[in-house]
Amino acid sequence: MATLEKLENGKVKITIEVPAAKFEEAVEKAYHTNGKKFNVPGFRKGHAPKGVIEKTYGWYVFVDDAFDIAYPTVYEAAVKEHDVKPVDRPEITILSAEKGKDVEFEAVVTVMPEVTL
Repeated sequence: MATLEKLENGKVKITIEVPAAKFEEAVEKAYHTNGKKFNVPGFRKGHAPKGVIEKTYGWYVFVDDAFDIAYPTVYEAAVKEHDVKPVDRPEITILSAEKGKDVEFEAVVTVMPEVTL
């Protein structure tokens, strides 16, 4: 789900929610990609299960990488949904990220100007 708010100077703010299930899939991908770099006592480096890494370092250790995996698809869908034509990269701010809940973020982006003849 995404909401659009027009700002001044040709910018828009899109507030986007990533469903918890979809974000959890991204967390799993982040674990498989980066789980090998964590050193947990009692396990060989890179062989600790995800649950043990979460208990040792916290769930948030995977959030940044999971967000990088999840946000492009939901951002593109929101841009198409609202028929926005961005001209640069968005400024991303994560509003809420809690385990088991939807992740909410906002993207502020400059768009093509609307010309009326």
